[in-house]
Amino acid sequence: MMDLFNYLFRTDHKDLYCQIGKQFGTSGFRVYRLAHGRMARNSIDNQILNRLLELRIIERIGSLINR
Repeated sequence: MMDLFNYLFRTDHKDLYCQIGKQFGTSGFRVYRLAHGRMARNSIDNQILNRLLELRIIERIGSLINR
């Protein structure tokens, strides 16, 4: 529930998340959650994470092995 609140009212990148979501056929909220640490579940999620890396919204894609 806090994720939704933060997405709706506190994020500075909401327009960008929506734009990327449209590009990949998903919601801006899903992009927000991926950008903030949710695990990628399919190849589209991985493509979204790579796009976020290109735009320097995130620094790296996390891994359970590296933690």
